[in-house]
Amino acid sequence: MTLRRAFHRAGFSLCLSMSALTASAQDNAVPALASPAELGFDAARLAELDRTLQGYVDRGELPGASVLVARHGRIVHLAAFGQRDIDTAAPMADDTIIRVYSMAKPVTAAAVMAAYEKGGFSLSDPVARYVPELADVRVYADGEGDAIETVPAQQQMTIENLLTHTAGFTMSFQIGTPVAKLYQQAGLQSATWFLDGSIPDLGAFAERISSVPLAYQPDERWHYGLGFDIAALVVERTRGQGFDAFLQERILGPLKMGDTGFHVPEGSLDRFASLYARNADGGLVAVETPQRSAFLKPPAVATGSGALVSTILDYYRFAQMLCNGGELDGVRVLRPGSVDLMLSNHLREDQFGQLAEATPFGFGGTGTGVGFGYGGAVVLDDEHGGEGTYMWGGAGSTTFFVDRRNGIVAVLMTQLMPSGTYPLGDVLKTAVYEALVDPAH
Repeated sequence: MTLRRAFHRAGFSLCLSMSALTASAQDNAVPALASPAELGFDAARLAELDRTLQGYVDRGELPGASVLVARHGRIVHLAAFGQRDIDTAAPMADDTIIRVYSMAKPVTAAAVMAAYEKGGFSLSDPVARYVPELADVRVYADGEGDAIETVPAQQQMTIENLLTHTAGFTMSFQIGTPVAKLYQQAGLQSATWFLDGSIPDLGAFAERISSVPLAYQPDERWHYGLGFDIAALVVERTRGQGFDAFLQERILGPLKMGDTGFHVPEGSLDRFASLYARNADGGLVAVETPQRSAFLKPPAVATGSGALVSTILDYYRFAQMLCNGGELDGVRVLRPGSVDLMLSNHLREDQFGQLAEATPFGFGGTGTGVGFGYGGAVVLDDEHGGEGTYMWGGAGSTTFFVDRRNGIVAVLMTQLMPSGTYPLGDVLKTAVYEALVDPAH
């Protein structure tokens, strides 16, 4: 099975998943928009982005979408198209609550960096120092089913390996490796293991995943896996509090991301979008409505891999904090050096592995010319769109990027499974840079 088909299958599993962390809803006023020309943009060219997204909606390819573009901390473009629910004709808006799925990974990476700043661990530390359940984990070598052969790990995975998808873990839908089937048999379904209570906490998750071999040797290659759930456990054990509480205290609360969390409170349900996929005829079919969503209640376990909901304005605040080097509205969330680490490539040339194949699903792009930071891809050269630009997305076709060199933040929200159905990350990036007529402004 190709990775595209695997991600498609995973998308339908993901739609059955995820919730938690009651984020206190708040009425964040929409900031006044700045003049595009004042910040180096051509307004007419930004309008081309609107027409492109409206075209996806008019052709029935997307139910609805919203887009935000900012520069130097000021929003120059904010627009919404189509509907958050086709059956009720409820419009997409800037306060629509969206399943951001793997756009949680950059947030988790930021939480790890916030914990790191508190002291008590180094990013080069062995994970087993804090998660001893993984001390003797073995690595897949050959065979399938009952005939699988394993070998000892050649070196211990580090906390940085967790943040860069080089720890050796996989996911249950990645059937290119026989280890994925073992995940399925062990109840480690990538999108649902934390929902039913059979694994009561992250410690039990670590014990369960330690019974399955790694797909690859630690530090061998980039391979999309469940390492961010172990990263969340490192936060819990080094800070002595639940991951959800730490995330709220150090990231979501200071950034006033009141609509971001692991579940949708009852009072916000009327703003929650339906989730769609394409049927056999190419039309849209709802695979999860707000009224029947797993996000209506907190999950059994707050995880680090992909269980968040958010709004375009909330996620913009997170991305703008990164663009500002860790600060927003006078509140410092991360040190500049921590942001530098997050937004820098940490892969050697021999580690790229699956990255080019997987990144089209990660952020809706070509996957060419990128490395990987902590939780997101990093553009390696100007030829592929702004050297140093940091970006990632989610299974519902959401995507964002942060270009610190040019001071640009852009976020695109929609709800279509799976990611990579359309190259929305490339659409967003191309349109924004074509509209940037005065980069030196």
